[in-house]
Amino acid sequence: MAQWKVTREQLELFPHPNPAVERLELGKAGQYQVVVGKGAFQSGSTIIFVPEKSVLPDAIADEEDRRKYLVGPQKNRVKAIQLQKELSMGLILKDRPELADVPLGEDLSERLGIRMYVPPIPDDLSGEIVSFDEIGCEIHGHDVETYNIHAGELVPGERVVVSEKIHGSQGAYVRTRGGRRLGTTKGRLKSGQFFSETAHNAYKRAAERIKLFDLIDEHFPSDNVQAFGEVVPAQKGFNYGMTEASVLLYRMDVNGQTMAWSDVPLAFRKHWVPVLYEGAFDIDVIRPLRDGNETVSGKGLHIREGVVVTPSTPRESAHATQRFRLALKLINPKFVEDVDAVN
Repeated sequence: MAQWKVTREQLELFPHPNPAVERLELGKAGQYQVVVGKGAFQSGSTIIFVPEKSVLPDAIADEEDRRKYLVGPQKNRVKAIQLQKELSMGLILKDRPELADVPLGEDLSERLGIRMYVPPIPDDLSGEIVSFDEIGCEIHGHDVETYNIHAGELVPGERVVVSEKIHGSQGAYVRTRGGRRLGTTKGRLKSGQFFSETAHNAYKRAAERIKLFDLIDEHFPSDNVQAFGEVVPAQKGFNYGMTEASVLLYRMDVNGQTMAWSDVPLAFRKHWVPVLYEGAFDIDVIRPLRDGNETVSGKGLHIREGVVVTPSTPRESAHATQRFRLALKLINPKFVEDVDAVN
């Protein structure tokens, strides 16, 4: 999983995939994709990478007229942006001599005064909170990484599953071996917090609507189970034809191991994100699937956000220092344009 942290990294640069774009290059900072001006940095140089959802102190926000690229009421928050149809997932700062003692990949957010932005939860999503150490079972996070900078992780011809990427809000659910039923959001999950059994917010109502915990009890009565899904409707303009909170599942872990799509019981598949393709990995076959409209509603009500590609047999990345469960996204270029127009 991609853990939020501010790090020194060696920047790897690649040509922009569109030969007509002459002034930009793609970069890889850690496991993040960035877009940089050609000639601004050298491949192999050490930089400081600040991921999206970072809040900068005034001293850094004011450097080099940087605020015009930042968002939020105080223009101090880093947001992923689209440049020539390629996603740039954070901010690059020049390396600093006073940080030369910090190893690559080690979090230095505290030394720079940078903090993670955690969006406030609306009143209807609030609930009592419990921490991980009260749960008593292994807990995982889930992030989807960008295909362009991890393309080498997938082998041509290996079997993959391609599912539709839903524009909702990530919900994470745990049913412990002892019978506890807990849910949380992506932001709360990264903070080590779950809503308690007594909470009745949209995330819990979404699980109740598809009887998620009842299904887990029926199929996995004596296991620790964690399920991930997109709660909808949650984002402006993307209700997928639903008026009440529901959840579209995309990952299940049983006793700490992610289930292969082929092993997911039919009762859960009925509530799964649409699977658009299952077969040999071929990017020329898969890339067109990111385009078009959503298929959840059956009516193509909204533009499709993109697709997520996972190996048919779940595995971790081969990255030497930043391991994560392999799930790679290809975003529909028109989706970013439409969302930017709405926001």
